[in-house]
Amino acid sequence: MSEKYKVNWIKTDKGNGIFQGNLIEVECKEASHIAGGIYKNNFPVTINQVMGDKITFKTKRGFFRRNLPKGTYLLRIRGNYADHRGFGYDDKFEIV
Repeated sequence: MSEKYKVNWIKTDKGNGIFQGNLIEVECKEASHIAGGIYKNNFPVTINQVMGDKITFKTKRGFFRRNLPKGTYLLRIRGNYADHRGFGYDDKFEIV
């Protein structure tokens, strides 16, 4: 596999980032099933599960869809390939 996964990050001073209120789109081309979540201090903020090779996360939460506060978060992706081998990736990012 040439790339482990592709995400629509922007580059910030601290590494990967995304603007507040945007969608995070993760794509694993060779995966048959992926699941993941956004975590802050090891507690889940949003969790999403999709059958297929793409997953999206909203950086908004709550009934009135307030934006997640600016700060550092952890993107956790887990999944399986078609031959049932599992994989998992963790990636820190910043909401700016």
